[in-house]
Amino acid sequence: MREDIIIKDAEGNPVMTDGRESIDFSKAIGKCYGNGFFTNCHARYRVYEGARNTKKSYDMIGYEPVIKIVMCPLRNVVILRQNDVDNRQSTFEQICSAISDLGFDGSFIVRKTPLEIEYAPTGQKIIFRGLNNPTSLNSIKFKVGYWTDTYIEEAFEVSSYDDFRKIDGSMRGKLPPGYFFQITLCLNAWSQDTWIYAEFFQHRLEDDYARLDAPETKFMDFEDPDFIGPFGKGLYLHKSTYKCNEFRDPSYDDSAAAMRARAPEIYKVEYLGMWGNATEAVYPEFNDSLIKPIQHFTSDESYYSFAIGIDTGLSDGQGGKRIVRKGESASDRVKSATAMILGAVSADFERMCFIDEYFHSNSKAVSYFNTDGQDPMTQPQLVQKCVSTIKGWIIRYADVRMLMKGSVKVYIDCADLGFRQSLDMEAERQGLMCAQFYGSTKLPIQSRVDFHRLMMAYGDWNVCDSCKNLIRETRNSRRGERGEAREDGDDHAENAAEYAITPLLGDLRRWKTFKIR
Repeated sequence: MREDIIIKDAEGNPVMTDGRESIDFSKAIGKCYGNGFFTNCHARYRVYEGARNTKKSYDMIGYEPVIKIVMCPLRNVVILRQNDVDNRQSTFEQICSAISDLGFDGSFIVRKTPLEIEYAPTGQKIIFRGLNNPTSLNSIKFKVGYWTDTYIEEAFEVSSYDDFRKIDGSMRGKLPPGYFFQITLCLNAWSQDTWIYAEFFQHRLEDDYARLDAPETKFMDFEDPDFIGPFGKGLYLHKSTYKCNEFRDPSYDDSAAAMRARAPEIYKVEYLGMWGNATEAVYPEFNDSLIKPIQHFTSDESYYSFAIGIDTGLSDGQGGKRIVRKGESASDRVKSATAMILGAVSADFERMCFIDEYFHSNSKAVSYFNTDGQDPMTQPQLVQKCVSTIKGWIIRYADVRMLMKGSVKVYIDCADLGFRQSLDMEAERQGLMCAQFYGSTKLPIQSRVDFHRLMMAYGDWNVCDSCKNLIRETRNSRRGERGEAREDGDDHAENAAEYAITPLLGDLRRWKTFKIR
């Protein structure tokens, strides 16, 4: 007969289950998560929202699912991300690491096709699925036990409350005594404009800057055992700050203090777990000190890498077709334009630099924004002008240190393959043999915005004062009416700048520790 495993929860309380040894779970998970840990909280709905680097993913979608399986022989776990690739690179690795940390390497069978982990003594499973089609979850079945637990990492990826209801409703049926259903959401608090805030946090667990910023406050939580959700009862909410993570590097506190002073809005979100986007401005960190004269870029700066980005004005910046809404007017906002930006990374890998721009719109109402005057242009004329401008930049910056040296990589709006092909042919016609043309980045706009804000906060996002459209768009940039990271329309120079710099991000030091969302 096997002896009992004694597993201690996050607060050090022992928990009894079948097994062969004693494990002090608190050594792995640390503090701050014991109140909502499943041994102490049976609420059907748990939401862990907070700052970066707070252990919530590792503790609640790493260690806890493994412990649930080992402790309870009829529990099975489903872990969800937007798609299987996201799971493979994050949650799957977290579970495997937790199994090893807890000394269960020989007790679990790991399979990568399909992506699942089986507890060998009982046949219970932890399986991983994508969120692409929530209704497909209805077909999930387990040979042993019940589907009792669902974990959703990066819960912002669940686009609507209706989709969440479909996921929640997939866990159903009558469970044996002592068992309960539990659905757990983990997310960083990027934006308050989300159904997660409206359905769970509003009027229950609101932001409190004074309290969260206090040195003694590591987290805030809330529990309502009488809460009635779509398919069950009980609600637990948890808001974590960076102080939750007792395993953090001591230098992380210095980074928090620096961000608190440099960029309070970023500090509130990324370090204290407060809901983001309290203002409509997309780039609250943008200021005049980031705007430099051309002499700065040609005399004071050296470069490691460079690229050119082109936004044709035909897409939403992420490869989808641009939507023109009824009643939109131009005035001082450009709804359709072709923009080209020369971007670079500094030789010390610290700064992103935007050095020159070309911009054209055929709208007479906004013709004063054009780089080349007011005359309307056809697409062939625009293609010809873009290529001749690139040739001009090569000549203009020939003497600048490591700028425009070697092959010239140009990244074009991926939604417009025809424009890219035309550029390729026109470059050959004009004898521009060093240019190479590629489709633009697939990095989400939200991630681009987040990183550019971070660079602005540290003064490492620099733009030439001649890039008047990029400056104008950045200064005026607003969130979309439907909660989009950035309003679609008057962002042509912004998109072009991001198309240029995104392929170079790997060269920047700060990118190494940046978390994409």
